Amino acid sequence: SSSSAASDVYKRQLWEGHLKNGAKDFWIEAAWDKAKTIGSFSVARGEEWVAKSDVRIEVSDGANGWKDVTPKGFKLKWETMKFLDEPVVTDRIRLNIGGTNKFLIAEFELFAPVQ
Repeated sequence: SSSSAASDVYKRQLWEGHLKNGAKDFWIEAAWDKAKTIGSFSVARGEEWVAKSDVRIEVSDGANGWKDVTPKGFKLKWETMKFLDEPVVTDRIRLNIGGTNKFLIAEFELFAPVQ
């Protein structure tokens, strides 16, 4: 992932995947050497999308697991920034996608909290 000091944005573009037999979900993970505070995110999905997909934002729980921090009522659509219910401090965050065997994510951006 890359960082822009001026806007404190963490950004990566265009992921596509197909599940292999027996796999249940995909994920796109951002990881840093030092923890970052994340307050909001933006996801742009590709045109080939399964509307019933289960999409979650997860952070590392520090014990080789993941904690769901998805905002209440979140549905992945073509839309702008979504705020987390509470900012999180983490060195690993991921977009987890289940309920489909194919996905295309055009953009996944993470933002520092609004001051």
